[in-house]
Amino acid sequence: MTDQGRSDLIELGADWAITAEALVSQHATSEAFGIEQPLALDIGVGSGEATIMWARNQPGLNIAAIELHRPTMVQLLRALDNNGPPNVRLIEADATAVVRDMAAGSVETIRLLFPDPWPKRRHVERRMVNSQFLNDVANALRTGGRLEIATDWLDYAKQVRQLVASHDCFEAGDSSTAEPRPTTAYETRGVKAGRTITDLVFIRR
Repeated sequence: MTDQGRSDLIELGADWAITAEALVSQHATSEAFGIEQPLALDIGVGSGEATIMWARNQPGLNIAAIELHRPTMVQLLRALDNNGPPNVRLIEADATAVVRDMAAGSVETIRLLFPDPWPKRRHVERRMVNSQFLNDVANALRTGGRLEIATDWLDYAKQVRQLVASHDCFEAGDSSTAEPRPTTAYETRGVKAGRTITDLVFIRR
């Protein structure tokens, strides 16, 4: 990161970034966002173009954008500082830990766009979406809440469907109802490589 990037991370983060601890209760979350309204988690947001579009389309939703890559975090902070929207807060944290620690039924939607596919067979167990992650998502989501996943790896989509099918807390939703998003850099990369984009929506029973 450049010196300016490090400076922006601190200065802009003071206005737009929160800690994961701010999500542990409805009161703390409302204070962090400045308004009490339903909460969504956007996991692995990169520079945040899709997050910003989501927040603009859903102003009645508080969106916690979770990311660990600091250079892209700075891009999102700059975009937020330039023109909002006001219902986004950035969290630098391990998303699996954030989801695990959420209060039961406290989240409206959890979205995961193009998670690391770990395409080599020996690395499949490193994928974020596994049985434990689904258990934590099921705990965090309210009844009727949504889990949205997009991937450009067909075997990852197949694996997710199989995991969800064996889980009692979810049912398949209509993928056409997935939140609209701009074409992300990862999605563009997948399309150029000839891979098929799969959108998955699951509803918490």
